[in-house]
Amino acid sequence: NLIRKKIRKANKKNIMNNYYSDWAYMIQNKSEKIMVHLGKEIEKKSKSKNICLSGGVALNSVANEKVFQKTNFKKIHIFPACSDSGLPFGLALWGYHNHFNKKRRVKFLNAYTGKNYQFDEIKYLLNSLNIEYENTTSHKVAEHISKGMIIGIFNGRSEYGPRALGNRSIVADARNKGIRDKIN
Repeated sequence: NLIRKKIRKANKKNIMNNYYSDWAYMIQNKSEKIMVHLGKEIEKKSKSKNICLSGGVALNSVANEKVFQKTNFKKIHIFPACSDSGLPFGLALWGYHNHFNKKRRVKFLNAYTGKNYQFDEIKYLLNSLNIEYENTTSHKVAEHISKGMIIGIFNGRSEYGPRALGNRSIVADARNKGIRDKIN
């Protein structure tokens, strides 16, 4: 006999109750323990002082810190493209080293691998679309945010991976309860 249990659905009114926060805690706690365990196993087998993590769980910075604290790794690298966008990069490296038998290392200096637009190109586009903008300082951006403004940042090269690292970002005051809905 199958018993159908009522499934609780999260919504804006109940998301902060203990049922959901307990589940969130248990999932985070288990993730940390598994990552620390795997980190220790990798450390034993590799004898390396360096570790590289990838995949969606590698973006769990709290768990990464615990791996770093509870192992002897001296350097940790989190590959920024932890979603499916990282697969082509990994496959290209695999092919480079294995299929083409190249022994040289490929340097991945940072996640800023996208196109770097010239200021004149950006200015032309914004002016042609009558979009208000200003070339400003971080102090002025912080001032605008403190006044409730939502700021779009477009600077330098775009980032590779699912997380904004500051060059393509929408920033706002997180203390404003309705800001997430307003941005979305």
